Amino acid sequence: ALGGGSVMDTAKNIAVVVGHSEKELVSVWEFSGLGCKTREITAKTLPIVAITSTSGTGSHVNRFAVVTNEKTKEKTGIKSSFMYPRLSLTDLDILCSMPPSLTARTGFDVLSHVMECFVSKESNSLAGLHCLKAMQIVFHYLPQAYNEENNIKAREAMALADILAGWALTTSRVILPHALSHAVSAFYPKAEHGLVLAALTPQIMRFNIDRGDVEVIEKHCEIAKMAGERIISSTKKEAFKSVDAVERLLKKLELNVTLQNLGVDEKDLEGIVESSLTAMKGPIEANPVSVTRKEILCLFRGAMK
Repeated sequence: ALGGGSVMDTAKNIAVVVGHSEKELVSVWEFSGLGCKTREITAKTLPIVAITSTSGTGSHVNRFAVVTNEKTKEKTGIKSSFMYPRLSLTDLDILCSMPPSLTARTGFDVLSHVMECFVSKESNSLAGLHCLKAMQIVFHYLPQAYNEENNIKAREAMALADILAGWALTTSRVILPHALSHAVSAFYPKAEHGLVLAALTPQIMRFNIDRGDVEVIEKHCEIAKMAGERIISSTKKEAFKSVDAVERLLKKLELNVTLQNLGVDEKDLEGIVESSLTAMKGPIEANPVSVTRKEILCLFRGAMK
């Protein structure tokens, strides 16, 4: 597979389906755990070689693949240790071919991965180290890669951050921003993942800080530090500096958008909430703050404008 996250995920899905099919092709949805039929992913999975063209989704170094069911409007992930690429390549010349808009959107996905994995209930010491380093890299180098397409140092740094994020995903888990963004994409396939994350992330960070415990506050203070903020104490006021830093970055990258800007209609929000609760239950439960259906709807409405 040579391409971005969608291409690599498609290759992984094909490797699973073809490897497990005999007389007839099986449905990839049967490996998601959401359909009527459920199948286990085994060593029959075909070997995968991944060459990433973005920085990025981390798909070239992790065991996940995203899949969308257009009929049920559900988007979820399938995973297995048999889905790790046997060989993964990162070519800086390919990465330098990314236009600024793609650099920004995929780069913010990297940041979202590591911020979410860092505050997730499933976070751990090793993932935390990977997340903190990747955050530091993204806040510093993503604007450079965005403004200077051929800046090899910035491209190499973002490639490293993408790898660290992929590793963090292996032992930790994303939370509400990815859970809700996938549901939006299930209803609006043309709404690009990075843009949806940009619309949702600040709103959800505020929610988690406002309702979070001491550990959640401290972790958001750490995020702010990685962005270069001066933090003098672990308080909510200081933790909110992490949101300010993210919003400044989004403005630099011209990603300061709303769900309404992306074409989301408020009449679909109830259905999107239901899709997130069905298809992205794991990431919702991994959020450091428990969230109700009503609160999820409020988060979507807040991100509309």
